Amino acid sequence: MVTLVDGTREAIVALLQQSPATIEELAQELGMAAASVRRHLDILQRDRLVAYHVVRNKPGRPQHSFYLTEEGMEALPKRYQNLLHWVLQALGSPENSPAGAHPGPNVEELLSSIADRIVEPYQERLQGEPLAERVAVLQELLSEHQFAPALEEEGGAVRAHLMNCPFRSIAMENAAVCVLDQRIVSLVLGVEATDEERINRSHHHCIYLAQP
Repeated sequence: MVTLVDGTREAIVALLQQSPATIEELAQELGMAAASVRRHLDILQRDRLVAYHVVRNKPGRPQHSFYLTEEGMEALPKRYQNLLHWVLQALGSPENSPAGAHPGPNVEELLSSIADRIVEPYQERLQGEPLAERVAVLQELLSEHQFAPALEEEGGAVRAHLMNCPFRSIAMENAAVCVLDQRIVSLVLGVEATDEERINRSHHHCIYLAQP
């Protein structure tokens, strides 16, 4: 997700969140010169946050009406962490279930299932591959999901340092979240991984060890 770091571009995105607008309309709202607004729009288009369609409702030159793309919408503030927190709370609270309802999966089962889905597209590549290739796949997969991995291989054992936790605030409250990354490491390496350190046990980052 692109992060907006410029105040003017943030203001433009906020205006376009309300409705599409032309350069002239944006300039008027912001109290800026149209040329300055155009420069900011060029950057937002480059980052695929903004696009435009042509409006031909007046005589003369057609105008460009700018609007937010899906990526632009995603650049706006989100509270996905809150949603995850609420979901995990609900899963971990049987008293929230209606009387007589069939019990659903617990948190660990759900996160294990999610890990299975994450690894599934890589399973064909892993068939019959030696440890070195599995380590390479693990590096690729964990990097893709923002874990910032640093992997060490020694004597057939692999130690995975996850320097970033994409769910840090939730993991600090609910250790069950760690089931996700631990199972990913286990599935890719084909060896059950154990946790040596975790951020929710006052360590700088999580470390998993997988050895025969």
